[in-house]
Amino acid sequence: MTIKRRITQFLSFSACSAAALFGGAWALSTQTPDLLQTRVGFTQMPLETEHRERALDLHIWYPASASADADLIAQNALMYGFQAQRDAEPQTGAHPLIVFSHGSGGRMSQIAWMASALAQEGYIVAGVNHHGTTSRDSDPHQTVQTWMRPQDISAVLDAFETGATGITADMERVASSGFSFGGYTALAMAGAQLSKAQFIDYCDAFSGILDCGWYQNAGVDITSIDATRYEADFSDARISATIAIDPALPRAITKSSLSAMELPTLIVNFGRADEIPAGVRADGIAATMQNARYVDTANAWHFSGINACSWLGWGIIGASGFFTGEDNICADAGRSRGDVQREVLEPILAFAKEHI
Repeated sequence: MTIKRRITQFLSFSACSAAALFGGAWALSTQTPDLLQTRVGFTQMPLETEHRERALDLHIWYPASASADADLIAQNALMYGFQAQRDAEPQTGAHPLIVFSHGSGGRMSQIAWMASALAQEGYIVAGVNHHGTTSRDSDPHQTVQTWMRPQDISAVLDAFETGATGITADMERVASSGFSFGGYTALAMAGAQLSKAQFIDYCDAFSGILDCGWYQNAGVDITSIDATRYEADFSDARISATIAIDPALPRAITKSSLSAMELPTLIVNFGRADEIPAGVRADGIAATMQNARYVDTANAWHFSGINACSWLGWGIIGASGFFTGEDNICADAGRSRGDVQREVLEPILAFAKEHI
């Protein structure tokens, strides 16, 4: 599901973060929290690629060599920062790798709640801010070019394979993951393919709303999408499992590609299946796949998948939504975002331990 432009503008002031979850890795406060001891390392670096004209911003969470006082990263008035050892010495040995793709209009820091929990358990989590589909750089005309994102993630794998990151990954234990538009990207890395005709049919059925409305309001002519690139196979043989969270474009993915996918797959939806918007409802695609597990979550909604807002951010973003009619991305759906994220982390961690 696309994060609308006005809300994205609010997000542009923040590199988000979230709730106190597993292992004491987090602190939530409207003020600067006490810094905790943590074994989670975090680093950023530019990533040059052949398919992009400018470098991508690569974010990596990883197991640190020793426990130490955390740094508070990306804290601001509207959204919480996260705690990690910035540029810490990595733990020795090779670690399983999860490459992650963020949602449209989002950024990698928004999934720190999940990345830190996985790093605490010994996994490397890495992903880039996708040009043209991230906060402060969200353009419907670029977002519809779905073929760019899987290439970004394959470039992340290349960086680990060549040792360019300086952090050693076990390239025999690699999974793709993502949220929203990134959830589609994760599935594409495992073999899911889009149909331009199905996407047009979907937008005809949901004209003016959801992601289709965003494209239409921006003057994007979806009938002119390059079908060859839109429908291409972006599977990467290095991927051995997939975790897709509220994946976008479920109605545009072909049944033939889904039924051919053999990799272990976990699909998570925020909300109950019969309450989830068509743009991210994924029980149908899970049922079509050979080796997929589907998990839905009560009293949750799409934006339960990003980090939590401060009280100030909740008020400002909520007030904007009241006047503009846009979604309040800070709102919860009957229980706290931290509770929802703790719940979905359980099947995610269990799946990771079994398949990655």
